[in-house]
Amino acid sequence: MRDEADRVASELLEWGEVVPGALCVPFPTLADAAWAFQDLGRQDEFAARVLDADVIKSPWNDAARAICDGDFALAAKLIAEIGHTAGAAYAHLRAAEAGGEEAHRMAAEEFYRAVGATAFLKRLEALAAPPVR
Repeated sequence: MRDEADRVASELLEWGEVVPGALCVPFPTLADAAWAFQDLGRQDEFAARVLDADVIKSPWNDAARAICDGDFALAAKLIAEIGHTAGAAYAHLRAAEAGGEEAHRMAAEEFYRAVGATAFLKRLEALAAPPVR
């Protein structure tokens, strides 16, 4: 549903600096929006139109910027400091998938095993499996 996601992303960008205030809720967070834009390859637009325009900087802004910058390890650290354990686990997962340290995979696995998130555990298991030749 890439086309639909791009359409919604474009609409969100039109809101600009009001987006962070609208995302002052447990879900979706500003970091969740940043992940979507990262996955769409539109992270630079998100950073310029939303994060740079945000006059009230917060730890969420810093975490979202780390995601847009591709620094998933920093995003995991910042989101963990905020206290959003599910968000931090996802950032650890993405850091592990990006080739980050084993500690990221382990942190994500610990959380996902505790909550029974089997789809995420399968993604982590794929990281631990030896490459198929």
